[in-house]
Amino acid sequence: MTSNQALVKTQEINGNGNGNRLLALAPPVRRDQAKTPELTEEYVDQLLAGRGLRGWFRAARVARVLGLFSLYLFLDTYDIRADFNRRAAARLREKARGLGRVVSLKAWVRDSLYLALDRFIRLLRYAIFRGAEGSARKEARLAKQAVWMCESLIDLGPTFIKIGQALGTRADLLPLAYVTELATLQDQVPPFSTEERG
Repeated sequence: MTSNQALVKTQEINGNGNGNRLLALAPPVRRDQAKTPELTEEYVDQLLAGRGLRGWFRAARVARVLGLFSLYLFLDTYDIRADFNRRAAARLREKARGLGRVVSLKAWVRDSLYLALDRFIRLLRYAIFRGAEGSARKEARLAKQAVWMCESLIDLGPTFIKIGQALGTRADLLPLAYVTELATLQDQVPPFSTEERG
């Protein structure tokens, strides 16, 4: 390996004639000495070349995968938040009762809106998971979503595979079906060509 291929740059100090070389760390390049290209319109166009419509489609795919993943996680843990919000709303109702009609009316409107939103989220949750909490249908749906998530991360490339590998170790954050499926990204990832990396 030459000093140009090394991770840590070195320079040869001297050769002592017996074939051995003495190497030392190369001095670091100072920021003001580093040659950075001038930021011109041509340079910016060169950087952004080929990213037009294709780049927008990739951004849309990333947003879709991350958005659906976030939605699934939100809906899966919704009962915990809904329970907390219900208790907080009950405390606010109790406070509002002694403060007059206007405050009580505001509390009633707030509770009505919260109840409508809660029912909508629960309906959406039932439709997405195709079953109630703890049912076999919901568990099967979670497993199917986990497979979709894993395949989507592989399709998005190495950076997202790394994110999936990190998430696969977080059983405290994700449902068991997700953790089990994302754990396969540790050792069962297809190889990528060098053009796809980066």
